[in-house]
Amino acid sequence: MRQCQVIFADDSDARYVSLVKDLAGCLSRREVVPLLGAGISHESPSRLPVANQLVLPLIDVLWRSGEFAFRDLRPSLLDTKRLEAVLHQARLERLLDALCQTHGERALDYLSPLASRIWNPNHAAIARLAKEGLLSWCITLNFDLLLEEAMLAHGLGFRITCPLVGREFVSATRAPSLTIVKPHGSFAPHESQYRQYELLSATLSQIGSRPSRRNTQAFTQALAEHPVVLVAGYSDDDWDIFPILARLSGVIGRVIWVEFGNEDQVRRRANPLNSNEPCHALRNRVFPWLCESGPSSCLVIGRCRNVLADILGELGIAESPCPMHSAQVAMPDASRFNADRGPTDISALRTMASLGLLVQQVSRFSERLLEWLLDHARVAGEPALQATLEDALGHTRHTYGNLEAAIRHTKRALSLKRENGPREETAGMVVWLGYEYLCVAKRPHPAKVWRLLGWAYFLIKGLWLLRKGVGLAAPMERPRQIALAAYYRADLLHSWGSLFMLLGPGWARACRPIFRIVTRIYDRIAGESELMDGEYYWLRHLEARLFAGAHVDRQDTEKMLNEIEHGYQLVQNNVQIGNVHAYRGLVAYVLGCGTHTERQQEAESWFRKAAQAWESAAEGVSSGSRRLCIFRRFAGLTGLSEAVRSFLKHS
Repeated sequence: MRQCQVIFADDSDARYVSLVKDLAGCLSRREVVPLLGAGISHESPSRLPVANQLVLPLIDVLWRSGEFAFRDLRPSLLDTKRLEAVLHQARLERLLDALCQTHGERALDYLSPLASRIWNPNHAAIARLAKEGLLSWCITLNFDLLLEEAMLAHGLGFRITCPLVGREFVSATRAPSLTIVKPHGSFAPHESQYRQYELLSATLSQIGSRPSRRNTQAFTQALAEHPVVLVAGYSDDDWDIFPILARLSGVIGRVIWVEFGNEDQVRRRANPLNSNEPCHALRNRVFPWLCESGPSSCLVIGRCRNVLADILGELGIAESPCPMHSAQVAMPDASRFNADRGPTDISALRTMASLGLLVQQVSRFSERLLEWLLDHARVAGEPALQATLEDALGHTRHTYGNLEAAIRHTKRALSLKRENGPREETAGMVVWLGYEYLCVAKRPHPAKVWRLLGWAYFLIKGLWLLRKGVGLAAPMERPRQIALAAYYRADLLHSWGSLFMLLGPGWARACRPIFRIVTRIYDRIAGESELMDGEYYWLRHLEARLFAGAHVDRQDTEKMLNEIEHGYQLVQNNVQIGNVHAYRGLVAYVLGCGTHTERQQEAESWFRKAAQAWESAAEGVSSGSRRLCIFRRFAGLTGLSEAVRSFLKHS
């Protein structure tokens, strides 16, 4: 690994002075794209709250909302630790998404402290560079409009593009001088026709999943002719933006990463590599990535404000005066979500339900919590909340293999939704219900005679519901539902093909034609939709390719598995971490080096880690256990009778 330069933003350091001159030259050649995070809006006079100031009050109020349920349900110490871990790892977008599901879009008023119009020197510096024609693109992860306000104050126009929602906005009064890409969405500009949160609320559930193809395309477009990335005010604790940078390493020619460091650090000129308290960027993925991103990439420790001011000075551009008054510090108010009055208060119950959605499928205790919440929602006579909880319970029961209960919950959720809203809003539920019926058809069990006798009914009913759900979908939602329906049909063939794998390694070659058909269908879906980019769908696509004997690049696959696992670690989802480990084992066996026995041993070590992850999440993660039965049998690690017995046990 190459060594990345670590430079302190100190005018007496010749390396820093040289870097500033070099960056000024890159800007003069119009090679730079800034990538900005929340840190740039925290400077005075803007003083917008940073992530922790927004997140911690929500975590506190959500955790306290569960105290009423905990008194009744008495979770174990282990369950409590699991729930706490998930809550404390949740990102702002995930917390707000859960609150929006129960409180409605008005929950986003919590973000009102970010709706300031007072820009600071960081925003002014970007505007000045744009005014001189040195910048044409800027990427910001911030919802706020402070950069836009600074542009207008400097007599400039702008174009905002929000890739996740496919919306653009051009300032009405002036031609755009800068294209501002907002991968996490944006508050609606004041002069636009959109509601305040319309460009944001639709993206919340998509943020923190995995890199969106639309965001990746926007980054690629911005970086294609501007290969120098100046990162400022951004930490890498996400799983949807940093992986894009890592993927585009071949496009990015150079990275200058400005990491906040206080004045004492800069004055002492301590070596962060040897410091007892290294800066944030050296504790995570940034530093190793910078080491691999080229000899001229470096990590700058200091204040973004000072670095930008030095660059402007080197270019001979005068700094712009900021608004004379500082913004009044408006701290986020989480009291609107208080649940102190207990489950008899509907607002409090909604907050408790948000907690239930956040910790869904963390452990079997989450089932009990959702049932407790559903009972209280029925007493309160809140059909919309009941529908949300029934739907959540349906997905949870599915994860733990209770398909009969999953179907009952989903049907009740559908009925409640139809009573209280347009039928087109139920399209996704109808498609999911169709999948539940197909799951019954694809998992035969000799001890459950009704499944065998009703096999044709479940199959036909499932296929009919998929078609009906697609027909119900609104035009904007229909492409996703079409992709889901196509995937579920292919998944049926995929699962039947997997059953033959239980017969032993010798059947693997005979089953390849089935998996080639499945792979072609998955390939077609991937070409038409982002669906197959999703973690679970990507993993199933990988499985089909491996079983089909298709070419799979191990290095690229392992990078993707690392990316997926990191994301699940951020939210402590041990069920899905177990899935990733299972697929690591399959990759090790099929694509690994060494003898057959060595590949078996490496695969088995991953399979054991998968079982441990599921055990730490909950008892009886049935779908994962069945997957391990198939993978172990495929690798020749178990005999026929043992594999079949274990598979039926988890069916």
